[in-house]
Amino acid sequence: MAPIAVEPTIDSDEIRDFYNQLRAGLGTSIARELDEVMSFKSKIEQFQRHLLEEKSKVLDVEIRALNKQLGELDRRYANLVRVLDQEGQLRNLRQTYASYQAKSDELGQLKSFFSRHDQLLLDRQTKKSELEAERLKLQASISAASERLRSFERTILDIHQFIQGSRKASFEVRPTTKKNIVDIVLRIDDDGSHSVEREKVFMYDLALMLNDFTKFRHPGLLVHDNIFDVDNDTLRKSLEYLLTRAPFEDDQQYILTLNMDRVEHCRDEAWYDELQHSVAVSFTKNNRFLKTHYQET
Repeated sequence: MAPIAVEPTIDSDEIRDFYNQLRAGLGTSIARELDEVMSFKSKIEQFQRHLLEEKSKVLDVEIRALNKQLGELDRRYANLVRVLDQEGQLRNLRQTYASYQAKSDELGQLKSFFSRHDQLLLDRQTKKSELEAERLKLQASISAASERLRSFERTILDIHQFIQGSRKASFEVRPTTKKNIVDIVLRIDDDGSHSVEREKVFMYDLALMLNDFTKFRHPGLLVHDNIFDVDNDTLRKSLEYLLTRAPFEDDQQYILTLNMDRVEHCRDEAWYDELQHSVAVSFTKNNRFLKTHYQET
């Protein structure tokens, strides 16, 4: 640690003797100034002490840092000389070689790991490029089927127009980066609630069965089990569409399960008799399905 220079201080007795000599010559004119001089001297000494204390703190921090570095160097030095004897020769050549071999193996494993990592990155980028190419092909296929998609959308709009009284609906097929690959998006007026989502399913399923392009791939059989969890007006218009407007063909069959209590408000409708004639089978508490009592779980 570098030596610390300390400025010499003036002894107070010498100042007082000097003052007495001056007082003998000058009288009392400087008596008042002595206290000011001593006060100023005290402030200077106090400031010097403050500087020394701050410098001491800085040096303490530097010393601790140096001691820490020295300790780390001592540990590293001890590890290095552990394999040497008192004459500075290798204590155990086999041990040294084994240590070298272990480090060499570790280096080889690291090189293999980084090589595998780089290869996986390259494979990932290749797969991403292939996926993007397939997505472009899918988009091209969707574009090529645009006429069929517009036809299917018109079928949905016609059903929506009859039941909801407007054409505020849309149908879209688009590729996506998600796991499902393709998004089939059907929106109808005020969708989002449970009942409207059930009505959306009804329109979509029925459109697949009735559309000129999709009906050729349809099995010709559609079953809806208690799907009309909707308001009375929507139920009435849906049943009216099924009975009076839906262009079912002879080889197509639509099966609907419905609680007849739900259609009591439709008795005055012109199509109600057609509904009654369309009932294939009816079950009650006394005439149960499968002739047995069962509890839904």
